[in-house]
Amino acid sequence: MDELRARYHFQPEKNWMNDPNGPVVIDGKLHLFYQYNPFGAVWGNMTWGHAVAEDLVRWTHLPCALHPDQPYDKDGVFSGCCVMKDGLPHILYTGVKPETQCLAVGNADASHFEKYEHNPVIVRQEGEELNGFRDPFAWSEDGMTYIAVGSGEKGKRGFAFVYRSEDLKHWERVGELCSGNDPEEDMWECPNFIRFPDGSATLLVSLMKAQNVFAMDGKYHDHKLDAGPLRPFDLGNSFYAPNTVTLPDGRIVNIGWMRETVPGRESAGWQGMMSIPREIVQYGDGCVGARPVAEIARLHAERLLAKKDFTLHSGENALKGLHSRHCEIALEFEAGSQGTLYLELNKSERGEEKAVVIYDGVADAIYVEAGKCGGAAQRVGGYVQGRGTTKLRVFLDGSGLEIFVNDRETLTTRVYPSREDSDGLRLYAEGGVRSRIQGSKARVVITADATVRAGKFKPLKANLDPILEKCPSVAHVVVVRRAGLDNVTMQPNRDIWWHDLIDDFTLNADYPCEPMDANDTLFLLHTSGSTGKPTGIMHSTGGYLTYAAHTTQWCFDMRDDDVYWCTADMGWITGHTYGVYGPLAAHGHHHAGDV
Repeated sequence: MDELRARYHFQPEKNWMNDPNGPVVIDGKLHLFYQYNPFGAVWGNMTWGHAVAEDLVRWTHLPCALHPDQPYDKDGVFSGCCVMKDGLPHILYTGVKPETQCLAVGNADASHFEKYEHNPVIVRQEGEELNGFRDPFAWSEDGMTYIAVGSGEKGKRGFAFVYRSEDLKHWERVGELCSGNDPEEDMWECPNFIRFPDGSATLLVSLMKAQNVFAMDGKYHDHKLDAGPLRPFDLGNSFYAPNTVTLPDGRIVNIGWMRETVPGRESAGWQGMMSIPREIVQYGDGCVGARPVAEIARLHAERLLAKKDFTLHSGENALKGLHSRHCEIALEFEAGSQGTLYLELNKSERGEEKAVVIYDGVADAIYVEAGKCGGAAQRVGGYVQGRGTTKLRVFLDGSGLEIFVNDRETLTTRVYPSREDSDGLRLYAEGGVRSRIQGSKARVVITADATVRAGKFKPLKANLDPILEKCPSVAHVVVVRRAGLDNVTMQPNRDIWWHDLIDDFTLNADYPCEPMDANDTLFLLHTSGSTGKPTGIMHSTGGYLTYAAHTTQWCFDMRDDDVYWCTADMGWITGHTYGVYGPLAAHGHHHAGDV
């Protein structure tokens, strides 16, 4: 298993991917196209990959939608958009070379597309010397379809053209939507034009030399955007070429390409992943920000920690004993004028490897240092809007790292831990930071998409009967082995399943197990009832079993200072189906009221 691959971010099963293209809702499902190389893990052979999600977060791979198979797009089917017209999806894309805008029309369920016989539908005007002419983005206005096309003049400026059409086949150039004045950034890629009901608008552009996304906010009138200066839309070094869609409920959702931040990644057999879908939010100061779509909560599995109203100090670790490479960490804290918060991710046992998220309360700034975790050597980040109380949502998913600050600023980067033990988490502070990790909006969770891969069942030899004598209703046992367990024997009427994993284990999307330490063996016990759902978790290292006699649930006392438990159904944890994990008194019995 490649632990650097994503489990809840979208990415193809192999090969190269980059820009998201043409997100569109068809029959209540979000279709996402993307730049894809079907023949390898390097850029080239640009094809439109295709996937669909019913809930914005769980994706199904579909066959590629467009291939570079015509004279006008033989060098690549580049980025574009998809609009619905007469009940059918219509793709507008850039064919190469030269760069022209082309049309393809799909059937009702977007399972097949035919390219328009009179492509291309838009070409450069005669005599124009442009630095590029690509990446159409569409919106509706005055009963017509408008598109912005990224372009620029070499050594002078970047800008976006505006075109309009009634039938998507015949187009009129309206003018320029907006223009820059930086001769170094003389090509605007992937323009995304976002309009709001009050007449304001934001233009997102991806700048090739900066390799980042920038925003311009202002007023839109007469097909022009009167905007302020460019500002960074993401504070990291991985978010690029996003695409935007308006959902039927009115939410504006943006998805970007999370590019690799170090060279040589093609040796893994894949490159690139998509960001979490982000809801675009407009604020009173006229600027826009982003927050994770609400649907991301559907991926939450176990809550591993719940703490409230405590003060972090230097040398402490509020996440002691927790390990994950695929999780969300949500924090709410108050950092005084001298306070700095540190969150270490992918920390090896002795700290040889780690990525560090730093919130500087003095400067109201956030940074990530990933150089000791295989990432870019230079720290990334910048200033954020200080608010006294700060909320962070940190999404770690293999090599992908996304941070949301106060549902406004974002920081996207990549980490590449190489050690098997680089899954530790550490949270501490300097100068004193009052923090809260509490409730449904503040948690450390292992995502439900971290499901176990299919594995071969394999008999083991060891005597589990002393444990099972205390578990009369247990029908079968899953043993997840990382190290040290051999010679397993069991009674003949009980089944045993075996998996050899190196991180998070879940039997299914609803009932996951706690991630293991390097030498632990985990036993997952099942009831013999109709549900077959897991009823208990234990670690073999120094642990022993106790029985909760008043239900069919099982409690397990663990190592010297930790207790772990889980419940499968409504039982003595009234109304909940999750386990909470954390340090308690040595070998003490643990009930819901103790948390």
